[in-house]
Amino acid sequence: SAPAAEAPATAQPPAQAQPSAPAPAQTPAPAQPSAPQSEAQAPAAHAEEASSDDYTVALAASTVGVLLAAIMVGAVARKRGGQQRARRPRHRIAMPAAPAAAFEAELRARQDEAGLHLLDRALRSMARNTVRGGKRLPAIVAARITPGRTIELHLSGPAAPIAPFRAAHAPNIWWCAADSDGLLSPAQARKTAAPYPALVTLGSAADGSVVLADLETVRLLHLSGHPDDARDVLRTLALELAHSPLADRLHLHLVDLAEEVPISGPAAERIHRHTTLEAALTALGPRTAKARATLVAAESASPRDARSRGLADESWVPEIVLCAHQPGGGVPAELGRLLDARPRTCVAVVTRAPERGTGPVARWTLPATGQATIPGLHVTLELQRLTTGQYEQVTELLRTADDTTQHPAPAWTLDGDELEPADLPAPVPVLAAVGAAAGPGADGPAGGFSLAALDAALGGPDDGDDADEDSGGGRDAAGPRLLARVIGTGVSPFAGTDPAAPVPGPVGPAALPVPRHLVNGLGRQAGASAVPAVAPGVVVPTGPAAAFPIAPDAAAADGEAASDGYDGDETTQNLGLPTAVAPVQPMAPVPPMGPVEPVVPVAEAPSSVPALGPVPTPAAIPAPAAIPAPAPTPEPAPTHDPAPAPTGAGPRLPARPEPGPAAVAPIARTTSGRSDSDDLLAILRSPEAHATRTAPRIRLLGPVDVAGAAGIAEPGELGRLTELAAYLALRPGADHAALDHDLHPGAAHLDPHPTAADARSPLPDKLADLAAWLGSAADGRALLVTGSVEGYAFAPAVTCDWDEFRSLYRRGMRSTSATADAALAHALALVRGAPFAEAPPASYGWAEAERQDMIAAIVDTAHELAARRLQYGDHRSAEAAVFRGLAVAPDVELLHRDLFYAYASAGARDQLLRAVNRLDALSRRTGRELDADTVALLRDLLAGS
Repeated sequence: SAPAAEAPATAQPPAQAQPSAPAPAQTPAPAQPSAPQSEAQAPAAHAEEASSDDYTVALAASTVGVLLAAIMVGAVARKRGGQQRARRPRHRIAMPAAPAAAFEAELRARQDEAGLHLLDRALRSMARNTVRGGKRLPAIVAARITPGRTIELHLSGPAAPIAPFRAAHAPNIWWCAADSDGLLSPAQARKTAAPYPALVTLGSAADGSVVLADLETVRLLHLSGHPDDARDVLRTLALELAHSPLADRLHLHLVDLAEEVPISGPAAERIHRHTTLEAALTALGPRTAKARATLVAAESASPRDARSRGLADESWVPEIVLCAHQPGGGVPAELGRLLDARPRTCVAVVTRAPERGTGPVARWTLPATGQATIPGLHVTLELQRLTTGQYEQVTELLRTADDTTQHPAPAWTLDGDELEPADLPAPVPVLAAVGAAAGPGADGPAGGFSLAALDAALGGPDDGDDADEDSGGGRDAAGPRLLARVIGTGVSPFAGTDPAAPVPGPVGPAALPVPRHLVNGLGRQAGASAVPAVAPGVVVPTGPAAAFPIAPDAAAADGEAASDGYDGDETTQNLGLPTAVAPVQPMAPVPPMGPVEPVVPVAEAPSSVPALGPVPTPAAIPAPAAIPAPAPTPEPAPTHDPAPAPTGAGPRLPARPEPGPAAVAPIARTTSGRSDSDDLLAILRSPEAHATRTAPRIRLLGPVDVAGAAGIAEPGELGRLTELAAYLALRPGADHAALDHDLHPGAAHLDPHPTAADARSPLPDKLADLAAWLGSAADGRALLVTGSVEGYAFAPAVTCDWDEFRSLYRRGMRSTSATADAALAHALALVRGAPFAEAPPASYGWAEAERQDMIAAIVDTAHELAARRLQYGDHRSAEAAVFRGLAVAPDVELLHRDLFYAYASAGARDQLLRAVNRLDALSRRTGRELDADTVALLRDLLAGS
């Protein structure tokens, strides 16, 4: 807007006698152009910051930069995601020891993830506009992220700004706010090459701003001071550059430095280790010679000039040398020749400062400790560095995140209270007729699943260029928004399937050999079986079309799901897989141990499912009379009684086949006409499957909140009070010291020598506010016990969904009965999204171990229930269980393999191919290869063509 554009000019004092220098960091706020810009340009961002500031506490001074903290937290999170994908069922991943975990929590509290992402998006947006406009990227000396989240670029010379940047008070300073015009979305920015891959954090200024230097422009940087301090700075630079998202490619040459850090994955491709500086320069000789030749051939004066024209080549990937030794002997002369050669390549060297009068003169010589003033910028800062203790903790975090050891499941999975069948929550019977249409304008059957929604949520192949992760798409949306799309919307390929009607196998010889990886190595098969006896007048659908009915309108809107002429796509071609789906060969059914009650015809609830076409009816069996469909009724409140319990001679097989090649057992029905599959679907597809409670309930399996609190809390206090309640729910009996240190990592009042202003802990006020918010029980006793010698704890009336999940998990995993399956379904129904979803990035660092445990338990529950239901040919319940798990861990291939097998075992060719496409799109976007087990399973399931 125009007023915002004028803000820097009006706020700048008339001290423009030095147009090439920004205002000193010590000047008042009005003299800083970034402050009025951010206030005028991003009011929404400041509103969020106000809430975040009220939520957090003041942090003690530290030389750990906020961008480095965000980079390391992100690197560890990505590695843990890989650990979860490789985890075997009923096992857990390796987690760091308590000291390293505490330092990780401090990194989370210090990180500025939003500022890092804004800087990356702004630079890539400028790069795309530069290429499209035929302009040239400017030479950047430094970049600055202000506390108000404004990006400033300090150029080596005046230049006209390129969107989304604007000119500030000086022609060599550009700025960009979070709401500036021309900013690309995260999805669009990822498609643009990084224009300044050698950008790295130098340190933090006194006003809290972060200062970064472009080593490609600086070229030679010397560090003065004690050798140990210089080594601390250098290995901190190495850690950030190795994992920096601001660079797509770079070569980092380390000379006797950071050998203890386990570098793996994409970061390992950046690291080159050398014993001496002479060896590093010798290795750089051929590289730089090739780069100069390539630049001459491309008629480019520098790598930056080549990037301005959209040219990408390995030859001008940055070559950065970090050396903790002083250059001596003939090294300075060789170093000077390397840096002065024309055309200049992207080479930068950072070493300890040599003796006076030796070696080439560095552009900058900065002290490793204390305050440093950047020459020409008038910016004073303290260089970023990790102390020896902090460096060891980071090393431990990375080493643990790379550990592939599979640890046994925790003790709670075996020992603890269990919910009895009478205590199981009552499901909401909104799916009495599973697959009923939601009415005009709806996306599909109520309680079903929208394949298009999953494509959008997981970032499928149909993602457009304008897809924005911030709007909820992509894998970052694994949470309540994704779950809302998965549960209760769209068309399910299993909608309307009668679980008592198995899918017949191919006639004649088997078209598919016995797969090697059925149900993820459990050896279970789902195929055809004998249809149980039915009462006269009941029509049982048969064939693959009955197992996967798709509403005509939805299929037409989808386009590709209804296509019969599908000849394969990029996914199956790249995998080298056939495109025809052969149904799994049927096996003989296991005879029941007791009589199975026959199906009794019951007038089911009217359904508005679109007709799938006439079903051939034998002449001896008259078709049932049509029942007019009433108008859709609103979903009832969750106050109904549980579904009828199995009675009589056993509504289902009393003995379940053991793991191994097994048959599809016929699923019998209760006297009410409902099968246990209908009951499971009513649980799994209900958005709120549990009865409302009058006492406070702490919910962690999704967005963290406290439901049923009797008191009133200020909106700005809800975040910190909710985290305190979550802590006490997960760690009852904690004392004051543990609460303070875990909830306030790195806080100023925890410093051994705090100032008078920071000496007071906010915990007593938080505890008092939480007690007032929760209120009292019916007998007048406080729900938060604070006077006990055993620490702080809640009264028994306060419940937690994670405690209930664990009880249901134990109940379901210890047996394979119908009640056990219902317990697993009820456990999954508690999941509203990823654990601790939508929490502020700087919060809940103390709960990382619990969060990983929750993710593993949810995935195991979804996989176990899906495998059990597939063994009985109940594809609908298996699909619903898998989708509950994918809403939490969308990139765990164990669940995708369950889904593939469910579709293939029922002959759903289009659904299987679409599911493969979604996983392949996710794999390509994240740069991960598919697991060997996944590829082997697909080769088996897609064989026969």
